[in-house]
Amino acid sequence: MPQRRAAARELGKKFGVDIKAGYLAMGTYDLIIHAEATDDEAMAKFLLSLVAIGNVRTTSVKVFAEADVDKIIAGLA
Repeated sequence: MPQRRAAARELGKKFGVDIKAGYLAMGTYDLIIHAEATDDEAMAKFLLSLVAIGNVRTTSVKVFAEADVDKIIAGLA
């Protein structure tokens, strides 16, 4: 597992993705990774490359920081 974790971090760097933390989970998901990317395209490339290696399925969730939420709400008509 440590080797796969290190390989995922290196793969992420290749696409501009920084894996901030990884968590072993119990329930629907076995592993939850907090990662940040330069943009959505970089994250998509990283995830597609990770899945192509095999034995991994992903579910992605994009989140917004509170400051970004405030900007979004301020822009509502």
